[in-house]
Amino acid sequence: MAIREFKVEVVTDDGTRHICDGIEWKEKLWLVPYWLDDTGTGQTTPARIIRFDSLPYDRFRNGYVVNLPIPKALFHLAAPLQPLAGFEYEELPAVTRPAGQKPH
Repeated sequence: MAIREFKVEVVTDDGTRHICDGIEWKEKLWLVPYWLDDTGTGQTTPARIIRFDSLPYDRFRNGYVVNLPIPKALFHLAAPLQPLAGFEYEELPAVTRPAGQKPH
C-alpha cells in the first residue's frame, strides 16, 4: 500500500515552529516528528504519528498548516506519560519503508 507523503507546518504549545513530515495512512492525515532507522533490517518507521485531520488545518500547494498548537510533549522522542486530551497519536505504528526512502 502506497503512503502519500507531504510536509506539515505546526507550532507547539511553547510557540516553537516545526516543519514535519506528514503521511496519509488508514485514510487519515498524520504528522511524523521522528523516523527511527533499523540498521539491521534497513527499514525506517515513525517513532510516533499524530493525527491532524481532526484539528483545524489549511491545505497548501506543497502540504498543510495546522492551525492549533500541538503539545510539545508529542514532539519528544519519549512517549507522553499520560494521554493528551483532544489529540490522537500512535506510538511505533506499523508503517515501514526502506530507510533510504524516508521523506526527510
